[in-house]
Amino acid sequence: MEQETMFKEILHAFKLHSDKVDQRFDQMERRLDRMEKKMDGFRVE
Repeated sequence: MEQETMFKEILHAFKLHSDKVDQRFDQMERRLDRMEKKMDGFRVE
């Protein structure tokens, strides 16, 4: 039973970490979108 509890705790920790990573990628994507919109205003000649 103790091994099962440890396994569940490890899975839970991975899920929390995965959620945090997803949040960071979402932040990065929004930031890149804002940068892209700013760059669209510049003309390349």
